[in-house]
Amino acid sequence: MSETVLNNFNEYLINRKEFSTNTINSYDRDLKKIFLYLAEKGYSTEDYSWLNEEFISRYIDYLREKEYSSATLSRTISTVHIFVEYLWIEKIIPNRINIDVHIDKEEHQELVIFTRQEISKILDVKTKNLIGYRDKAIFELSYSIGIKPTECINLELKDVNTTIGFLKYRKKEGFRTVALNRESVEAIENYIAELKKEYPDIKEDSKLFLNQDGEGISRQGFWKIFKKRQQDLGLTKELNTMNFRNSLAIHLLEDKVPAEEVQELLGLKNIHSLKLYFSSLEGNKSKRMISNHPRKTIKKG
Repeated sequence: MSETVLNNFNEYLINRKEFSTNTINSYDRDLKKIFLYLAEKGYSTEDYSWLNEEFISRYIDYLREKEYSSATLSRTISTVHIFVEYLWIEKIIPNRINIDVHIDKEEHQELVIFTRQEISKILDVKTKNLIGYRDKAIFELSYSIGIKPTECINLELKDVNTTIGFLKYRKKEGFRTVALNRESVEAIENYIAELKKEYPDIKEDSKLFLNQDGEGISRQGFWKIFKKRQQDLGLTKELNTMNFRNSLAIHLLEDKVPAEEVQELLGLKNIHSLKLYFSSLEGNKSKRMISNHPRKTIKKG
């Protein structure tokens, strides 16, 4: 039964036309995890008697024990709310079920931030072949403008103008044009030169970043590029696209770049999205103040 329900729920989300493909896939994964948990715990999936606040609270506690992030916990609750709405609208359940489960603000994990020295090592990719040039360009571009994975993998050759140092990429609300720094322009130029050697007949509407088979890289492939870099450098911090963007935001704010400009660069919906960055920045300031406090230079009496 669960397979049919999942398929119908996906169709419902697609028809609403307000959710991106990535969001729909996330909701699908969350719901599959819930059904797996039901099977493991011996719950019946023939009805929805299990779907109540007490069960969801226990399930969230189970995810906490598995050390899932607070972002995953919050999204899981959102998935449950939308699933309840779907069941009610489709008259699968007689009444809308109230699921009043929240994630405490204190649960939000501290941002993972890479130092400038660590970023320098990450960007220092050896460019011996096409894949090396590609990875170098991706890292430089990601740190230059904080581009999101989906936006990056959807780039086409014609979207880049290295002559004037600009990049055009698609966002939900349309296209956006941004200036690139010298390092990312140089890295992209070098990559494109190698790309055209490998694929001399490549078209301007081809995907910019290709995998080893000459096809556009997938989200999973994009994630693996960051994961491999972490392993190659032996980094203990988790290197992923989100932490990379977080590091860029913090470094910009440290350099006194106005919050509105950071918001625009990272494509954040509003200034409140920077709240976590500001919190982390204030914490770093406190640590610096303590470590450099003049009390350290005062001799004990």
